[in-house]
Amino acid sequence: FCQNSDTKTEVLEFVKSLPEQDIEDIGFIETPRAEVMLQLTETFGDRSTPYDATTLSDGTLRVLSVAAVLLSAPEESIVVIEEIDNGVHPSRAESLLKRISRIARSRNLRVLISSHNPALLDALPDEAVPETVFCYRSPKDGSSQLVRLGDIPDYPELIAQGTVGNLMTRGVLERFVKYHPGKEEKKKKALEWLAALNKELEISE
Repeated sequence: FCQNSDTKTEVLEFVKSLPEQDIEDIGFIETPRAEVMLQLTETFGDRSTPYDATTLSDGTLRVLSVAAVLLSAPEESIVVIEEIDNGVHPSRAESLLKRISRIARSRNLRVLISSHNPALLDALPDEAVPETVFCYRSPKDGSSQLVRLGDIPDYPELIAQGTVGNLMTRGVLERFVKYHPGKEEKKKKALEWLAALNKELEISE
C-alpha cells in the first residue's frame, strides 16, 4: 500500500489530523518473531524518532486505519466507519472530517460515520447537518429508530436552538425527536383550541 509514493504522501497528510505530531515517514519492520509491523517516524524539533505499532496510541492507529481504508477502497464504494473519533483529540475533529470529505469526493466514495462526540458533530459542514441520521430508542416499545434530521417535523425550529453537538449534549435533540408533537398533532391541538375559543365566545354572547 505504501509502496506507491502518492498514496504514502496522502496517508502522511491524513495523519496530520492528530495533535502535536509531525509524522515524516511510514515504514515497516520485521520483528524477531518474523512478524511485519508498522513503524512511524516522528519529528520533534530537530530530532527524528521511530515508533513501532506497539507504542502508538489508539487514536494514531485508528486514524491510520481510516486513511488506509479510504485510500484503498474501490472507487464509488460505501465505507462504514464506527466511532471514528475514538482516541482523537476533540480539537482535531473538524480537520479529520475535512480530510475524510476531501478523499471521499476525489474517489467518489459514500462514507457512513457513527459518533457520539459533540465536538465532531459540531464540526459537521452546514450541508451535512440535515443528512445526519439520529439513532434513538422508541419511548413506546424500546425499539431502535433512525431518523434523518432534515425529516424531523419542525426541523428549522430544532436547529435554531444550537449546533448538533450542543443539542445532543443538552438532551434537546433526543427530547425533540421523541416527544415533540408532529404537524398533525399540532394541527389537531390548534383546531381544538379554536373550537374551545369559539365556544367561549358563543357563551359570552
